Amino acid sequence: MNLQNLFIRWKVFLWSGAREELGSFEEELHFQARKFFFFIVTLTTFVWLPYIDIDKELNPNANFAIPFRYGMSLLSVILLSCCAFSKFLRERCEWLMRVMVVYVLLSVAIITAASEAHPNYIAGYFICLLSMSFVPQPLWHQWFITILSVALYFSGCFYFDVKFDSLEKQYGLQDTISVLLVCLIFGYALNKLRQSLYDQTISLRNKTLQLEQHLKERTSKLESTYDELKHSLEGERKKEVELEFYEEMMSKMSDRVHEDKEKERLDIADHIHGTVGQDLALSKQKIDELLKDTSSKNVAEGLNQLSEYIRTAISDTRLVVRNMNLRVLKEYGLESALEELFLSVESVQGLVVTKFYGEGVFERVSKELEQYLFRATQELLNNIIKYAKVDRAYFSLRIDAEKIVCCVSDEGVGTTILIPELKKDGGFGLYRMKERTLELGGDFMMDSHLNKGLVVTLTFYFSDAMKA
Repeated sequence: MNLQNLFIRWKVFLWSGAREELGSFEEELHFQARKFFFFIVTLTTFVWLPYIDIDKELNPNANFAIPFRYGMSLLSVILLSCCAFSKFLRERCEWLMRVMVVYVLLSVAIITAASEAHPNYIAGYFICLLSMSFVPQPLWHQWFITILSVALYFSGCFYFDVKFDSLEKQYGLQDTISVLLVCLIFGYALNKLRQSLYDQTISLRNKTLQLEQHLKERTSKLESTYDELKHSLEGERKKEVELEFYEEMMSKMSDRVHEDKEKERLDIADHIHGTVGQDLALSKQKIDELLKDTSSKNVAEGLNQLSEYIRTAISDTRLVVRNMNLRVLKEYGLESALEELFLSVESVQGLVVTKFYGEGVFERVSKELEQYLFRATQELLNNIIKYAKVDRAYFSLRIDAEKIVCCVSDEGVGTTILIPELKKDGGFGLYRMKERTLELGGDFMMDSHLNKGLVVTLTFYFSDAMKA
């Protein structure tokens, strides 16, 4: 065997790699033991050697501990060699770890008993009991060897005629019983934790396999669909000109539908203003005249309440008419329409809008984008009026060479609802606004915290299609 093969064997031994498949819980313990076996056994090879000189000073006439300490180093070297040269044992490191645990706990029990329960050896015994509880091993084995070690310790104390008559000995006896209980309880808890983590890993692995299988099926279907579409498109190359013509016709039709929709809005707004608005105004005027002539307190209160209802209806009607009317936008552009909108909400609803226009805001963009920015601003201001419980809003509009950024904010009650939840929690307007913004190729961002207001930012990047 040359040095290269020896190096490869040790590399495989030291680096166990990842598991391809998960087996039983016992196999999981084997895997965990394999990950830590080299470091633990290497540690046990040298950890007891420095104590030999201490043993000679503490017990110069009874070197009972020295053979056990050399024995652990020898056992560690043997176990390392077995793992390095035997694939069978390398894959079953947990068994070898059990051998090491058995040797450590039994030998340290004999050493401690032979020292007549010396406090220094008692402390080392406790450390070994607790340390071996961390070793990956079945619960029954950990309990069995721990109890066996303590039983061997007491048997050794009986053999070496150790008397537990002094307070120091009685204290050590009570500590031994306490540490035994702690080791048993801790071993049980650690085993349960390992079992729980193993079960979670198995569950996650099964779900991952199911997802991978589902992904493979979906990928296969998509590849099949792609092949079908590819073959279909190869036969449709000659129809590209016709498709482009249809797309152009659809674009013109969409513009026509949009124009007809705005015209219908204007007609409805004129109708509401000329009929419902006038009727409500005349009704309020008539009620105000009746209030002057009536002498009954109850009738006056009823008329006052009815007058307030009609005043609210008039205000709402004016708001609807304002929202539907885009004449100012069409005739004078976005800036004039926004100024008229801000004056309207301040006079009708009492909401003061602090505005900021950056450089380049007076450049005209496409009509579709102008109308959307105006409608979006209307919607956001209406939301502030309805929900924010404030009398001031903030508006900014900035245009540079690459993009246009529109921002509407307030310092009101705010919200903790996320965008995906808006549709089901009563925020359909904002949810639809986000969808429409994305349809137009823009970005929609909402930032809000409870009692700290709401900020909505719409960003559109200029392209040939968006320019006026």
